[in-house]
Amino acid sequence: MDTELRYLPSQEWIVKRLLILGWYDGPLEGFCELQTPDLVVYFKIIAEAYVEDGLDDRLFGIRICDQEKYKTLCDVLSHQIELESQTTVLSPLSTDEDDILSDLIKSSIESSLLIQSQTMRSFSRVWSKAWKL
Repeated sequence: MDTELRYLPSQEWIVKRLLILGWYDGPLEGFCELQTPDLVVYFKIIAEAYVEDGLDDRLFGIRICDQEKYKTLCDVLSHQIELESQTTVLSPLSTDEDDILSDLIKSSIESSLLIQSQTMRSFSRVWSKAWKL
């Protein structure tokens, strides 16, 4: 599932849209819709390193999402998402919206990759997990 991410250099990944669920001096959790490669990933921060004169370096765990379920979520959240906007920080969700979001995350497939990024718009490095804790 994550083969395209593993073998395409991260500098060639093109982000189409970010839906941010949590933000503190940068994204903590959300969805990254990639145009190249054609994938949607759910991401969540797992570690960060302080950078004195800029944005902190962050390491994200990812899960590969079903694109149809992601489109359903976008349709339901259309009142919050500006079509031309590439980044949307979502406000609190209704119960129905939260149920669709939870279903999308639960049905996603855990990736063995970790992504190093400050913004989830550009990607510094891709790591492969050697083992689970």
